[in-house]
Amino acid sequence: MRRYTLRALLVAGALVAFAVPVLSGSGNASACSNAGCSITITGGSTFDTYISPLTATIGTAAFAEMATQAEPAPGSTITVTGSLGFTVYDLRGNNQGWVAYLSCTGASSGSPCMTSSLAPSGNGAQIGASQFTVAGPATVQTIPFFGQSFGPGVGLDATGGTLDMMQAVAGECPVEGIGQGIYNVSVPLNLVLTGLQVEYVILPVSWTGNFDLTIIEGPASGGVPATGCV
Repeated sequence: MRRYTLRALLVAGALVAFAVPVLSGSGNASACSNAGCSITITGGSTFDTYISPLTATIGTAAFAEMATQAEPAPGSTITVTGSLGFTVYDLRGNNQGWVAYLSCTGASSGSPCMTSSLAPSGNGAQIGASQFTVAGPATVQTIPFFGQSFGPGVGLDATGGTLDMMQAVAGECPVEGIGQGIYNVSVPLNLVLTGLQVEYVILPVSWTGNFDLTIIEGPASGGVPATGCV
């Protein structure tokens, strides 16, 4: 059974995702009704060692600034383009691969993704996680750090996926080899303003919020990231 290690990293910070060596096994057995019979259960096992733990840092989401304008027509929507970058330092050396997921802080609890103290009170002063969508495949720059082998980084296509749930945006393909790599990832995003929020374009208002980066180490064989991996 392949081992999963799950760690979440918040905006403007990094959290170590420790790949602690674990020995595990699993299996199934059928019922044995005859007296004296025995059942043998055979299960797989994994044992990982690493040089250094996997870490990551997440940057600030940058959206295009908008000049104030005349009050838009009722029912209008405004789309603001931007991007979010993060870096994964895979210094484990075992090239077991990883998958990065992006979401908005508080999305699972129904909390707003962004708020503004300058906007008028009410629902219009909150931007929900579902208003942020992935605008296209992420780009990944793979930088060899040490060793002869390192898993290639791949950008995953989560276009249209909203950040009220975790969206798989990038990963490292597992390879049979020892080496370390650094991966710079950029994810294009769209923010769609609707309803009362559209009227705020006539005011100089700032919005603040956080995004979550979740890294899963050692993705299951045949799972994400399948795109681009041999």
